[in-house]
Amino acid sequence: LLQAGEGVVPSRTTQMYWIVQDAPDVEPEAVDDEQAGKWLIFLEPDRVDEAWKKVRDETCRGGLGISARVSTAKPNPESRDERKVIYVYTRDWEDEADVMRVRERLRELGFTDRIGYKRNIETYRGEYSRKGKRVTYYSA
Repeated sequence: LLQAGEGVVPSRTTQMYWIVQDAPDVEPEAVDDEQAGKWLIFLEPDRVDEAWKKVRDETCRGGLGISARVSTAKPNPESRDERKVIYVYTRDWEDEADVMRVRERLRELGFTDRIGYKRNIETYRGEYSRKGKRVTYYSA
């Protein structure tokens, strides 16, 4: 059973592949998708609910990027393994100060493992699915 205020829980969601949380005062249609990018946090399934709650709540407070999403328990044919992923989106991958501000806030929330950042433009072009293409950069 969900606790009051718990919201949608990734490990118990089987009707959709993703749960999305937009930041307040962000109008998705005003965001240039090709300028946006995302931090990728890969987690074992037993850690995803607690991690998502932190990211979701901080996104709602406006303390992270423009949006966040998490993979759910619905089996996804696009997944490469059993891990779950949380994407934390930033408005502009060229705005290094903002990208790194979001990374620092994630670190403060307990995400201290090395994580990667991808630019949406390369995702849309299919460059990350080609063998050998890695993330734009990593941050420990």
